[in-house]
Amino acid sequence: ETFKNLSDLIYIKITTENINFQVIDNIKISILNIHFDKKYFDIFDVNNTDYFCININDFTKILKNFSKMNTIIFQLIQEHNILSITSNIENSIKKNFKINLQDTSVYNWININTLNSNNLKLSILSKTLYTIISELNVFSDYLTIKKYKNSNTLE
Repeated sequence: ETFKNLSDLIYIKITTENINFQVIDNIKISILNIHFDKKYFDIFDVNNTDYFCININDFTKILKNFSKMNTIIFQLIQEHNILSITSNIENSIKKNFKINLQDTSVYNWININTLNSNNLKLSILSKTLYTIISELNVFSDYLTIKKYKNSNTLE
């Protein structure tokens, strides 16, 4: 839901170690980058790095069809240009959705760790921050933000 305020598209990068979601507004002022290590997933079967893009509105509509107790299986089917999203709960109706992938040729993935952070000033609406944090509650009851002494990166 938070992403929808920035753009209609969400860019996804999957590597053998993690998955990143990145959204940038149309005038390229704001960027939101969320990173999940493979340890957060029950199954993380990835053999190479892939980039793809999907429509945020379609994605959120599909995710609203699943309860918090659902296990969701994502499968990238590039030869058909589709992301398959399936529920996996025993003794329940199996839900299967497919989203068409969007063209990613015009997007250059932004490594936020290389952005110039001299004189960095962060600003965010409290309502937006609250929405982001409350949506992360799906994954955990705790949020840890680290700032290393010799780095300008918040993790």
